[in-house]
Order: sequence, then C-alpha cells, then structure tokens
Amino acid sequence: MLTFLESGTGEIPATIANSKSSVLMSLGYVINHTQDSGALNYLKVGLKPTSWNKRIKWRASYHPDVDSRNRHLSQLAINGLGLSGHPDALRALEQLLTSSGVTSSEERGFRKAVKQQVIEAIKINRSIAEKGLPAYYEKMDRSR
Repeated sequence: MLTFLESGTGEIPATIANSKSSVLMSLGYVINHTQDSGALNYLKVGLKPTSWNKRIKWRASYHPDVDSRNRHLSQLAINGLGLSGHPDALRALEQLLTSSGVTSSEERGFRKAVKQQVIEAIKINRSIAEKGLPAYYEKMDRSR
C-alpha cells in the first residue's frame, strides 16, 4: 500500500490522488486489525505536514502547492489514527492538541486549523477502542 501511495511524480489526476490518499485511512483499519507498528508509526510521523516532502513527490491537480498537499495528507493521517482505535494513536492525537515541541509558526497554525478534527478523531478512537469497528459503523448507520 505504501509503495502505491508514494509512487509517482509531478501533478497527477484527482482520481489517482484520491486513490493514493485513501491508503492513509486504510492504514487505520490495518492497525485496528493487526496492531501493525509500522503502519502506526507511518501515520504518527505523517501528522507533521512537512514529513510528506520526503515521502511524496506527486501533487494532486486540486492542490495548489505542496504545502496544501502536505496538510491534506496529515489530515488523512489524523483520520487513520482515529479509526485505528489504538492507544498509541490516541496519545499521538492528544499530543496534537498541545503546543509541546512545536517550533514553527506553520505547525502551530496547522494544529490550530485541525483542532476540531483532532477532537473528533479522539472521540472515534476511544469509541472504536471500547466497542470495536463494527459497533462504531452500526452507530454511524443508525445516525443517518
């Protein structure tokens, strides 16, 4: 999955970028089912937008620049960690709500911008950890 996500260069069509980006949410499911530490670490590192510069050389047609791409991928990593239901993922998400270790104004701005998303991912993580993915999706289906 990571090879697929990371492969490619330059501007790519939105449909391909969406397929590649969906890997990050899928990693959350992998972690939930297998406790895979590699997948967990990949998403945790991906919480920092600048980390994507070393991993990804493509940019979706809907991203005006790589900073926009990086923020988007970090937001998807947040979602993946939420879906994992893993306690280490929960700690990583909780850490995003603090300013501890933040050195750049760009990172502070990102954390502020995603605060509500992180709070929701924390709720999802806790719910999945407590009741499991099937119960989470049953609840989601009932609320529609």
